[in-house]
Amino acid sequence: MQLKTLETSDRIDGRTRRRIENGARIFDAAMELLVERSYDEISIEEICTAANVGRATFFRVYQTKADLLVEFNRRLATRVQQRLDDNNWHSVEDALRIVGDEIAETWTHAIPGAAALAIDFSQTAGGRGLHAGHPELLQLVVQLVEQGLNNRELESTLPSSLVGSLALVQITAPVSYWFRHPKRNLRTLINEAIDHWLHGTVKYSER
Repeated sequence: MQLKTLETSDRIDGRTRRRIENGARIFDAAMELLVERSYDEISIEEICTAANVGRATFFRVYQTKADLLVEFNRRLATRVQQRLDDNNWHSVEDALRIVGDEIAETWTHAIPGAAALAIDFSQTAGGRGLHAGHPELLQLVVQLVEQGLNNRELESTLPSSLVGSLALVQITAPVSYWFRHPKRNLRTLINEAIDHWLHGTVKYSER
């Protein structure tokens, strides 16, 4: 099965392309700094200097330092898309396992500062929306859910966008838990979360 491809730079105007390129340059510079120093120690000014851009350029792309997580997750979504394209998956469950596996792979091998970045984003995102940090991942998962609903692998009277949102919450929630309990196996946690989403977490019995 195939999904619609995420928007790529050859389909957008020059201004948006420059914004994406600047965002990537800033993100790369920040990640290089985070190899040597903690997230809290690094300022926006230092990131701009390392990226060879001005503060105005930074704030045209990111609202805060924590918003660097959006680029982290955009790249994660691109890798998920590639794995879905490269693998001959036959069911929504197969596809969701691929999504979960790439999330686990990415975070397990991420530099320590990336976790601090994600925590800061979750604390400062405010009312920007449940999936403000990973819109591309949401797009992919909603597509998967739509296919599952259309071919009757999944059954729900809820809108596909809501079902996809709930699925992504379930898949990504173990990451926050894993930040606090890093000795646990993140891949196992995510796979169990997917099982719960597909088959139900608990049974409720009225008494």
